[in-house]
Amino acid sequence: MLVISQAQMDALAAYAGESFHERLVGYVHEVLPDHMKQVAKRDLETLIVNAETRARGYGVTTQRGIAKWVCMALMAGQTFDEIPEVRLALTQAKMDVERQLDVLLEALCHRASGVS
Repeated sequence: MLVISQAQMDALAAYAGESFHERLVGYVHEVLPDHMKQVAKRDLETLIVNAETRARGYGVTTQRGIAKWVCMALMAGQTFDEIPEVRLALTQAKMDVERQLDVLLEALCHRASGVS
């Protein structure tokens, strides 16, 4: 019988996290090229780690959800979730947190583009 130790599981989880973060760096450069002109790779990596921690605090656990959170953090600031209206939207039980992110991201994109 094959037994995987906790240390091995931790190492695999760390590798998966690093791989996701590396892909996310590329994704963010692709979808937000204007925002990325002034952001150093090391700063982006730090932002991603911090954004993931904040997102998980609201129950966002999927890679897709974390990617959206990172994009919103780049567009509106790393503490965008402290804006009262955003916090309210994120904590409402009426909607799944992943759907809430879709609504927030769409609103943020409209705001950034000047569309009412």
